[in-house]
Amino acid sequence: MDLPLLLAPFLGSLMGLVPGIHPLLFNYSSDAFSVAVYAFYTVFSALPTVAVGAFVAGAAFSFVVSHRLASRRGVRYAVVLLLVGIVAGALLSILFFPLRFALAQRPPRLLVFFALILTAALLVIRSERILRSSLVALFSGTLGLLVLGSGGHIVPLVSGLFGVSTALLALLSPSKRLLIGEDPPLSLVSALRGSVAGFLAGILVSVFPAMSVSIASLFVVLLLPLSPEEAVISAGSATSSSLALSVYTLSSGVRRTSLAAALHSGSFSLVLLFASSVFLAAIVFYLLLRRLAPLYSSRWLPLVGILVPLIVVSARFGFSGVVVLAVATVVGVLPNVLGVEKSVLMYSLIVPTLFYYAPV
Repeated sequence: MDLPLLLAPFLGSLMGLVPGIHPLLFNYSSDAFSVAVYAFYTVFSALPTVAVGAFVAGAAFSFVVSHRLASRRGVRYAVVLLLVGIVAGALLSILFFPLRFALAQRPPRLLVFFALILTAALLVIRSERILRSSLVALFSGTLGLLVLGSGGHIVPLVSGLFGVSTALLALLSPSKRLLIGEDPPLSLVSALRGSVAGFLAGILVSVFPAMSVSIASLFVVLLLPLSPEEAVISAGSATSSSLALSVYTLSSGVRRTSLAAALHSGSFSLVLLFASSVFLAAIVFYLLLRRLAPLYSSRWLPLVGILVPLIVVSARFGFSGVVVLAVATVVGVLPNVLGVEKSVLMYSLIVPTLFYYAPV
């Protein structure tokens, strides 16, 4: 996609605001264009990401903390927290520049294997319904292993488990509109705690092969005592910092994220461009949030969250992708049906990663 650089903010913002669209679905000839698109996408996608899940967060305790906060305190409350983390993670990545050489170090694979085992165990043990959580873990882990272990595409899998399934439940939810809410009262200490925790997750993604942002964020949150607000900030920080740090690792020939895969080479100037684009996008997004939030509080959003991924997956991956999307959607509904945490669905990514690091 060879377009003028000035169109990158518009394109990234548009992708972010439409549920189910991700920059990895397209190719870009310019590294600067790719970085700007991903920066604006990361910021603007915060709104639909929070809003779709918030429609059903009150029906069961099966959704991530940002959805719960949005359903109780309003969409704006949770989105602003996520935005704080996204900006902080990008800025911390700039400060990390003198230590970037540490990302080239590769800890023992066995260490990662046991860390993943611990994460998987905590997911089930901390559940109030261990047997039901184990059942969801079995189904999602098996699905992830079948899809990713056979060389299948991760996009239909993740989209079905965490996107379309949530949108489907939201569409069936009796709730008609979401509370818009106000900005959260936030202390500097809480902002720093959440941002640093998320940044640590971003480092894990950059250091360990096959470590996704979701797994790294989950591992950090399970180990560190964070408040719900700090956990949301941490998620935002992990998202932006993992992207920025993956640009550093390109100098070692390592591609850890979809952004890194879209780039031809990595440099500090690209990290600066990403961070500055995130900061600019955050300002524009915050100024527009009061007008945008009401658009995402109505019933039409979950329907878009179902139709758009279906169309994109069908066009990009064909019939096999649609089948994976459909099966993943069914499995993604199980946590709500059984009344367990949706985070157990992370077994779909943890199990294939465990096999990657298994000492055999």
